[in-house]
Amino acid sequence: SRIIACSSDDDLFILDLESEEDEKTQTLELPEIPQTKSSMKIGYMNNINHLEVNENYAVISRGCGAVDLIDLTTNKAKSMIRLMNFVTAVAINIERSAIVIATAENKIYELNITNNKEGDETLLTNWSKKNTDNLPRQLESASEKCVGIFYDKNDHNKMWFWSPTWLSR
Repeated sequence: SRIIACSSDDDLFILDLESEEDEKTQTLELPEIPQTKSSMKIGYMNNINHLEVNENYAVISRGCGAVDLIDLTTNKAKSMIRLMNFVTAVAINIERSAIVIATAENKIYELNITNNKEGDETLLTNWSKKNTDNLPRQLESASEKCVGIFYDKNDHNKMWFWSPTWLSR
């Protein structure tokens, strides 16, 4: 068993409870986030705002729209995407080998976990290539932003998105 935690300084730690040195933490190196005019004015823009973990991967997002993937078998982190929008929800779907991201504009992106690098043509899944710019108007114009994503346990292709006032599939 391992615990992954994020400090208030945006340091990411792993604590292996089954190791003989179970009191030592391992710090994960994360990709650098460039400073922008916005992040200089609003200090928390580059801070981690989501941490999603499963047995093989961890995904972090930052307020500035940066999303990074950490392979927990190698403890290596890589930059996945840099969006120009605030990330409001993140989920990992291991069955589809994908990360799903919702933004403040209620845009939904699905990223391939197995892509080689940022900017790779295969970063977006086929679903995302077809649907990210063609979402229902009711969803895109909703005043409440998506704050959570979960999958149907019986059908990993069904995603649910929710806010305090709505639920959508």
